Amino acid sequence: IAPGARAFDFTLRRGEIVGIAGLDGQGQDAFVRVLAGINEAHSGLVEVRDRHGVMHAVRSLADAVANRIAYVSGDRKREGIFATLSIFENMVMPLYREKRRAGILGIIDRATLGTIFQREAENLMIKFGMRDDRITSLSGGNQQKVLIGRGFAMRPDIIVLNDPARGIDVGAKAELYKHLRAFAAEGKSVLYMSSELEEFIGFATRVIVFRDNAPFDAFDGRALDPKSILEAMFGQTDGSGLAGVSGLTPGQDVHAGIAAPARASGDGVRVAVTIPDDIRAGLDARKRAKLVEQAHATPVTASPRPALAKPANGRNPIRVVEFDAETGQARSLSR
Repeated sequence: IAPGARAFDFTLRRGEIVGIAGLDGQGQDAFVRVLAGINEAHSGLVEVRDRHGVMHAVRSLADAVANRIAYVSGDRKREGIFATLSIFENMVMPLYREKRRAGILGIIDRATLGTIFQREAENLMIKFGMRDDRITSLSGGNQQKVLIGRGFAMRPDIIVLNDPARGIDVGAKAELYKHLRAFAAEGKSVLYMSSELEEFIGFATRVIVFRDNAPFDAFDGRALDPKSILEAMFGQTDGSGLAGVSGLTPGQDVHAGIAAPARASGDGVRVAVTIPDDIRAGLDARKRAKLVEQAHATPVTASPRPALAKPANGRNPIRVVEFDAETGQARSLSR
């Protein structure tokens, strides 16, 4: 996502609400903008799987919109509102092409757009006089609600939010979280970057902390602790939530001696540790976890996190396997 930054893999799954955190300037803003097609990645590829299972590259905002990705910015003045347009136009303008009346060139179906506008305005409790008033007639918080409503109005499969709750009141935040939960419950995906750690509590499925333009640590949403997230933001954790071997590819051989992570579970987390069958069967993962296992087992005692043993020949290849926590089956991805 930036020149000289470490390469990494990231997967956003259906039904997830993934929180993104980090100190200012650590790459999290660039990351969400790349996923939303606002910026192009310096290297690598962003792909989205459509409803038919076909993969499509996202290299631009047009690609993102075509693939049902909506973006909501918290910087409404710089990349959000159109100051000379009305409240109504600011919310529904992205739908103009879709909602032209069939057979009548250039005529917008304002009745349909009006229904969409009213629904989103009520959902987010937007306070306004007339919908045709300029958006600058609204308070900053209500302007932000219009931008959030614009994102929902596009009926996306993925919504990317870049500090969206900045400046909105507590009640509106609660409504936003409620709608995002319902959105995810439909099998859709949410990527939510915030500068306020409290926003993630009881809301995010998992939280990823960025440092130095790459993921540094990750946390399970069911047991979030703002203190731990803050420590990760300052580099005071071991990055174990992401496993110290992130970046491995299927079939890749690596040297032994990599420290094992603190957590041997997670949704989509790679883990550098030998997992015995009894521990594997009890792994607490919601869907699928990426496990990195030694090709030749090393004894595991009470702790499922020993360092990988280094054999006499100095090499101990490990392989990447895909583990399905629901069935308990592991499938080798080695070539």
